[in-house]
Amino acid sequence: MKIAIIANSAWYLHNFRLNLAQELQQAGHQVLFISPMDAYVEKLQAAGFEHLNWAVASAGMNPLAELGSVWRLRKLLMHRQIDALLAYTPKANIYSGLALWGQNTVFLPNISGLGRAFIRPSAITLLVVQLYRLALRQAQRVIFQNMDDLGVFTARGVITRGRAVRVPGSGVDLRRFTPSGHLPGPGPQTHFLFVGRLLKDKGVVEFAEAARLLKREFPDLRFTLLGSSTSDNPTAVSAAQLREWKAAGLVEHQEHLDDVRPLLDAADCVVLPSYREGVPRSLLEAAAMAKPLVTTDAPGCRDTVVDGDNGYLCQPRSAESLAQAMRRFIMLDADQRRSMGLRSRALAEAVFDERLVINQYLRLLSHPTPPVAMPGAGIAAPVLHPVEGLPTVHVLLAAYCGETWLDDQLDTLLSQQGVNLTVTAGDDASSDGTLQALRRRAATDPRITVTASDKRLGSAAAHFYHLLKQARHSTADYIALADQDDVWEPNKLARHIALARSQGAAGVSSDVIAFWPNGRSKYIRKSHPQRRWDHLLEPPGPGCTFLMTRALAQECADWIEQLERSGVGPLPKHDWFIYLVARSSGYRWHVENASSMFYRQHPHNEVGANAGPKAVLLRLHELLRGGYHQQIRHAIRVSRIVAQQRKQPQPPAHLSALQLLRHGRRRRHEALILALFSPFGIRADS
Repeated sequence: MKIAIIANSAWYLHNFRLNLAQELQQAGHQVLFISPMDAYVEKLQAAGFEHLNWAVASAGMNPLAELGSVWRLRKLLMHRQIDALLAYTPKANIYSGLALWGQNTVFLPNISGLGRAFIRPSAITLLVVQLYRLALRQAQRVIFQNMDDLGVFTARGVITRGRAVRVPGSGVDLRRFTPSGHLPGPGPQTHFLFVGRLLKDKGVVEFAEAARLLKREFPDLRFTLLGSSTSDNPTAVSAAQLREWKAAGLVEHQEHLDDVRPLLDAADCVVLPSYREGVPRSLLEAAAMAKPLVTTDAPGCRDTVVDGDNGYLCQPRSAESLAQAMRRFIMLDADQRRSMGLRSRALAEAVFDERLVINQYLRLLSHPTPPVAMPGAGIAAPVLHPVEGLPTVHVLLAAYCGETWLDDQLDTLLSQQGVNLTVTAGDDASSDGTLQALRRRAATDPRITVTASDKRLGSAAAHFYHLLKQARHSTADYIALADQDDVWEPNKLARHIALARSQGAAGVSSDVIAFWPNGRSKYIRKSHPQRRWDHLLEPPGPGCTFLMTRALAQECADWIEQLERSGVGPLPKHDWFIYLVARSSGYRWHVENASSMFYRQHPHNEVGANAGPKAVLLRLHELLRGGYHQQIRHAIRVSRIVAQQRKQPQPPAHLSALQLLRHGRRRRHEALILALFSPFGIRADS
């Protein structure tokens, strides 16, 4: 197959796509590069690859000139008879799709960030969306580096969810970027490094202003900028502004380095306060070198940092928030900094290994079109043999009348990266074709086991309790829960396992992106700071995001049976009960501050996203009628039973209104509302 890789610069291709090209070449493909001419063309040619010149202005807006660029690219592709085109960067993605109109070339664009049009929405944003919608019709699959961008495109109807593929950024070469031997400096002499073009959208102004704020308190801090100051991007920092920063002693500046590793090695912490990214390569390289990170809680950036674990998150566009996050790092001692860096490396190994990205491309080139379910046949998933050394995960999938969505969910389960996976799919006496669909899939993939109830168990909680008891003797390292109708990231399990290990946590859950049939989507945040007694009042997010160690899952199964026998009974919500057992037994639980899945919303959801005015009114009604208070009383009783038997500190039998406010719900306004509605506190069931 003749494969072309296209981007807006040869520099980008050499720095970010050369390893992919070499792997494709070793797999027997003929590979060439397409981009405008720059100094890196010779480096690509020296590596043994042909380069084709494509004249296009990176920031051009003249319609006739841009149409000319599309036409020249079309002629180039047709003349060279390209079989597959891998595209990167916004203009290359859009113009490639337009140039391929009516051709049979395999087109795999990579959305590595949405750029200025989505950072500062305007009339141009509407035009860009329309251009993407037109161009991506030519794509067999569209590759995304983060779930936020994927959500934007599916919500706006640019592509359908079935054509979207998620990869963990560009990946990082773990053999080239290895842990640094640099010894962390003392806090007041910390060296912070920014790597990236000097653009306002990258947060470089906030970086300099944070330096100004912190140097008043710690004058010996170092702040280094590594990146081009000569960009034609409209948000580029002016030469005068850069001179002012340097003259004031705020920053040092390095214009360019072919090899960033020496400067990464010399830094104590790598900082990127960007407003939006795909997944920033600079942070992945820093993580691979065991560097702590500070970045924004923004699309793409938040994927690289577990707040407080391998770095800190701050708010975009806020120098004060950035300075506070950097101050938190300054206050760490040397051992804490080293540990934080090692957790960065562990995350890079588990989630961002470049091999994961390359393998995904090899699979897509072999099977570029989405799998299609044949009537009555289901979708045949590839059967993967266990890979030695990978963690094992047993997924418990609860199904009830979900035939419509099952194949989509099973595809995302069975394509999980970096784990050996088995699935037990339980059917709760469905009245549609769910059971038959599960059995068809199990017939084509031995990783799936199907169990069925003769009569309705009655709720999602009852179904998961039934599955947990059945899985009590599982030998898998981890147990995960799954609903029938969601869509998982391909690295969901590997990422959560990495978090469980780095955090010493027995359970992990996450934020989610809820999505509706009309294309609407909403980010649902559950990763608010945990409180002392929050497990008595709420779960840590949807149960369909849960991953547990085998020990915790077995303990939950034991408690389900014991409470059922005693007549007390577990909680009516399985996610709340599992979290309560974990915390009451002394286990640590971690809530990831990023989405790990799309959370499908439809009329048959038992709980759903709990978002919007209607959901608020329903929760207030539950609070007013006393149903929620009854659940809390039951939770306190169960927690006291578990804690007593496990010899852990018991919650008080009576939580006062002040305790509810200080140690209850994770979001303060919710804790305040509960305290106001509980002036005399809440006492456990007798």
